[in-house]
Amino acid sequence: MKKFLNLTNNYLKKSDSLLLLLCLIATSYGIVLIRSATMNTGSMSSVYVQILALICGIFLYFIFSLIDIDIMADRWFALFVIGGIMLLSLVFAESEGGNKSWLRFAGIGIQPSEIVKIIFIIIIARFITLYSQQRKLDKFTSLLPMIIIFSIYFVLIVGLSRDVGSALVYLFIFAVMLFAGGLRISWFLIALGILGVSSPFVWKALSDRHKMRIIALFDPVAVDPTGLGITYQVNRSKAAITSGGIFGQGLFEGPMT
Repeated sequence: MKKFLNLTNNYLKKSDSLLLLLCLIATSYGIVLIRSATMNTGSMSSVYVQILALICGIFLYFIFSLIDIDIMADRWFALFVIGGIMLLSLVFAESEGGNKSWLRFAGIGIQPSEIVKIIFIIIIARFITLYSQQRKLDKFTSLLPMIIIFSIYFVLIVGLSRDVGSALVYLFIFAVMLFAGGLRISWFLIALGILGVSSPFVWKALSDRHKMRIIALFDPVAVDPTGLGITYQVNRSKAAITSGGIFGQGLFEGPMT
């Protein structure tokens, strides 16, 4: 028993307890808000799913916190393949709102692109750390493998799920990590230039729905005169804000989900 307590004490000292605490607070707060948002449905299923996800998350936290992240990073190619396979599973995803991002099992949804984000971050962090130590991060030959990995994941997400939003999050993560890693600003300017030149081709590649969502930012009435299509979510958000005022309608008091 004494040995177990010592091991537990050593684990708590080495683990990031503050990070775990902040995650628990944020998740618990989210569960309360989910219950408030679904109060008028009379169903607790969404809350139960989130509580189950929280329990699984805590369990996985303890498991992964015992694994040396450097060992995982050194096996980056295996991680890359695993991530690719997970994204390929989007072929079997259900279509929801024009995107195929979720795999459903007995009422529980899993979004592969969210899990692969962790793999993507570990892989890119490994390359940035390696090349920064060698003072080679600004070389094109160093950037190339990272660009290839990002491009493959990006194409898989957009091509299989049509979820451009999730794919753009990967782009944001990639750019921020390179910036934090010390990549020269000139590379970002070059990337912006390439993006500007290629924007007409990107526009042609977008689906009509994605084009309408962009145009709706500037002329919502012309795109969706009824307000029940492309701009439906935005209109609901405006209604929620205006009906709630500065302080809102109160916890568990909202009339809409």
